[in-house]
Amino acid sequence: EPQNFELNLAMWNFYVKIHPYNQSYETKIKEKSNKLIELSPTHLVAQETMIKTALINKDLNEAKKWVEKWKKDHPYLGIIEIKYWDESIKNLEEELN
Repeated sequence: EPQNFELNLAMWNFYVKIHPYNQSYETKIKEKSNKLIELSPTHLVAQETMIKTALINKDLNEAKKWVEKWKKDHPYLGIIEIKYWDESIKNLEEELN
């Protein structure tokens, strides 16, 4: 079912889990995160898959873009959630420098 959000999310999670052992899954990870955004553009989890996908691909600008959108679309989030992604961005910045 290509239009099923939960199925696409499960596949995205599967590809992320096996990615450390086989980097060829980066394309599949990106395809699934894009599909999740297509199915539900403002869904919290869909946006988080875009952030994580950008981090996996070491795409700092894309990760920052999605973190800002995530914060804007979900202003009720707590400091713990916000800090998690801010720290992830900071870690990638340090890794790339």
